[in-house]
Amino acid sequence: MRLPLFEFEDQPWFPSVLRDYQTGFIGFTAEFSRLYESVPGMLEMAGAQRVIDLASGAGQPAIESTEQLRSRGGSLLLTDKYPNQSAADFVDKHGGITYLKDSVDLTQPFLPEGDTYTLFNAFHHFDEDIRLDIVKRVHAKGGALMVFEPLRRNVFTFLQVAAATLIGPLLFTPFIRPFTWSRIFFTYLLPIGILVTFWDGAVSVLRALSEKDCERLRIRAEQSGIAVEYGTLRSRTGRITYLRSL
Repeated sequence: MRLPLFEFEDQPWFPSVLRDYQTGFIGFTAEFSRLYESVPGMLEMAGAQRVIDLASGAGQPAIESTEQLRSRGGSLLLTDKYPNQSAADFVDKHGGITYLKDSVDLTQPFLPEGDTYTLFNAFHHFDEDIRLDIVKRVHAKGGALMVFEPLRRNVFTFLQVAAATLIGPLLFTPFIRPFTWSRIFFTYLLPIGILVTFWDGAVSVLRALSEKDCERLRIRAEQSGIAVEYGTLRSRTGRITYLRSL
């Protein structure tokens, strides 16, 4: 069941400078912790070549996870409803990566063309019907969907997220790239960035996908003729729930 709580970054009125603050910090944390280190192997086994990352934020999880793929001539397209413009300017300098600067809203029909579609730490933002619709639209494109959700709905995860979002920005802000003075301002001078990141992290824990959520999606997808598998990936710093259409 989706709890009736909101996340700031989902709101159209939320300032882009604070949204970029959040997504940049989340991406840096994922990269620093090597949280998604098991994902490249899954992409390799799936034979991915043209990866479309959905709800990318700053894009680091997808960039790290497709490094081997891109070294062999594959490509990565980053997309988001609210594209992170500073990240887009930064990542476009890397080989095999493009950040689409036009909005891609996953509640709407349009999806770019690709063979593999990924979502990192984003599926919990959508209700059950929209999650199923995303699965159906990727299937209609002839692509495979791979979803990676690192959060769990429990006290331990909440404490981890609280520590990461309240203390992490104070420690890591100078090292997050691309560097922006606004990030310095909203961390050390007027710490609104820390507060909204903590709030959204806490709400994300409450919305985290449970095994029942995954099973309901699998059953509903199966009723539409689409096979969906879910399970757990392990890294040195945590466990990730994954879902993929087959």
